[in-house]
Amino acid sequence: MPACQGVNRPPQESQEVKHSHSTRRARTAAIALGLLLVGAPVGAQESTGLDLTLAEAARLAFERNLDIRVIAYDRSASAARETAARGRFEPLLFVGLPGASSVNPFPGGAAFGAGSGFGGLGFADIKTPASTALAGADVSTNQSVAGLIDFQQTLPFGLRYDVSYNVGRTETNSIFQSLNPSWDNTLAISVVQPLLNGRGEAAAAAELRLARVNTRASRATFRAQVEEVLLQVERAYWELVFAERDLEVKTSSLELAREQLSRTEAQVEVGVMAPIEATQAEVQVAARETDLIVARNNLANSEDTMRALLRAESLPNGWETALRPSDAPVVEATSLDTPALVRAALERRAEMARGDADLEARGVEVAATDNGLQPRLDLVAQLSTNGVGGDLIVRDGFPGEIVDVVPGGYGDALDQMFSLDFVSWRLGANVTIPIGNSGAEGNHAEAMIGRDRAQADLQRLTQQITLEVRRFARGVEAAAEAVESTRKTRELAEQQLSIEVDRFDVGMSTNFEVLRFQEDLAASRSQELRAMIEYRLALAELGRATGDLLDKYNIRIASTDETEGDSTE
Repeated sequence: MPACQGVNRPPQESQEVKHSHSTRRARTAAIALGLLLVGAPVGAQESTGLDLTLAEAARLAFERNLDIRVIAYDRSASAARETAARGRFEPLLFVGLPGASSVNPFPGGAAFGAGSGFGGLGFADIKTPASTALAGADVSTNQSVAGLIDFQQTLPFGLRYDVSYNVGRTETNSIFQSLNPSWDNTLAISVVQPLLNGRGEAAAAAELRLARVNTRASRATFRAQVEEVLLQVERAYWELVFAERDLEVKTSSLELAREQLSRTEAQVEVGVMAPIEATQAEVQVAARETDLIVARNNLANSEDTMRALLRAESLPNGWETALRPSDAPVVEATSLDTPALVRAALERRAEMARGDADLEARGVEVAATDNGLQPRLDLVAQLSTNGVGGDLIVRDGFPGEIVDVVPGGYGDALDQMFSLDFVSWRLGANVTIPIGNSGAEGNHAEAMIGRDRAQADLQRLTQQITLEVRRFARGVEAAAEAVESTRKTRELAEQQLSIEVDRFDVGMSTNFEVLRFQEDLAASRSQELRAMIEYRLALAELGRATGDLLDKYNIRIASTDETEGDSTE
C-alpha cells in the first residue's frame, strides 16, 4: 500500500524534480510496506469474535480461570481434613466375628483390669487332664461360645464412654457345675473423664478446632485469590480497551501525517516549498506507521492476556478468538468517604478474615499446650448388671446321681440381668505425674510465641490495609482530576492544529510546525485515553483494597458445608 497518493504535476515540471519525487514516493512506499509486513501476524485470518462486557469477563474468569481452579483444591482439602478430624468423635459400634480377639477393646474396661475371657464372637472346645479332685472329672471338658456388642464414643470435652453387652454359653462335664449348660450375660456402662490433662474442648478437641479454623482460613485464602483474579481481569479489560482505542489514535495520527504529506507535495510541485519539506513529511509518515505497528502489537498482547484469564481453550475459537470490549471507560463524579472505606475494608477484606483465623488457631494451640502442662488425672467408673441361667442339675447328694434337670436357658439369664438384683459398680482414679515436664513447657512457650506473632501480623495487616485504602482513594481522586486536565489539553491541541493547518495552507506556517502540532495532538489524545483508563484502574484497585469486588460482580462463595457451590448471580 503506498504511503501517499501521487498528484499530477504541471507540464512545465522539470524531469529532475519528477524523478526526485518518484524516487521519494517509491522509498516511502517500500518503508511502509516493510513495516506493515513486520507488524502483520503470520497466517493471520478472520477469527471468531466475542463481544465482552466487564461483568461478563469477570463471570467467565470466575468460572474458568485456572488459578481459581487450583486454589479451590486447597479449600476442598482443608474441608476434608476437618471431616477427618470430626471422625475422632464419631461413635464406634463393635460386633464380634468368629475367631475375634478375646481382649475388650474399650480402654475403660482395662482401667479395672477387665478384658479376660472371650471378646467379640468366638468358640472354644477345651480339654484338660484333672490335676485335683476338685476338677469334677478325670478329663475336664469345656465347650463355650461367647459374643460381645460394644458401643463406644469419645466426646469433644474429653469424656469417653462405653456401653457393652457380653453373653456366653458354657457346657462342661464337671460335676461341680450346677447350671449345665449355663448362660452368663453382662450389660456394662464404663466412663473415663479426664479431670486435668485432657479435660475440656481446649485439649480433647484441639485438633478438630484447628481443622475448623484452618477451613475458614482456607476459605478466606480462596476469596482473596478470587478477588485478585477479578482485579487482574479488570486490569486486563481496561488495558485491552486502551490498546484498542490507542490503535485508533495511532491510525488517525497516521492519516493526519499522510494528509500533510499530500499538502506538502502539492506545495512542492507548484514551487512554493523545497523538496526537503516533502522528505520531512515522509519521515513522519514512516514514524507514525511504526507507532501503528507497535500499537497493533500491544493490542494483540492485551488480547492474549485477557484470553489467558478467561482460559483461552474454552473460548469460541481458542487463542484466535477476537475480543471486542464493549464497555467504555466512563469517568464519573467522585466523592469518597475515606474513613468509611477504611472501616469497610477492615470488615470485608479476606486477608483480615485469614489473619483473624490464624490468630484464633494460635490461641487454640496455646490453650491445648497450657492444658498439657498439667498432670494426668482420670476419673474412671463402671456400672454393670449380671444374670445367669441354664439347665439346673439336681443330684442325689454330692456327688450323687442326677435325679432331675430343671430346664432353663438364655431367657432366664436375660431376666435376671434386667431385674437389677446383681448390680456392680466400680469407681477409681488414674494419676500420671511427669518427672520433668520440659517437652510440654517447650510446646507451650512455642505456642505463646506463635500467638504473639499472629497478633503482630494482624496489627501490621490492619495498618497495611488502611494505608492501601487511603492511597487508592487518593489515586481515584487524582485520576479523575487528570482526566479533566488531559481533556482540556486535547481540546487545545485540536484547536492549535486546526489553526496551524489553515496558516500552512496560506503560506504562513512551515511543514515542521504542522507536524509538531500533529504529534502534540496524537500525544494528548493518548494521554487523555490513558488518564481515563488509569481512572478505571484506580477504581478497580480501590475495590480490591476495600474487598468489594465480589459484591460488585454478584459472586457468591459458598461455605464448605453447603452443597450448592460457588455461583454468580
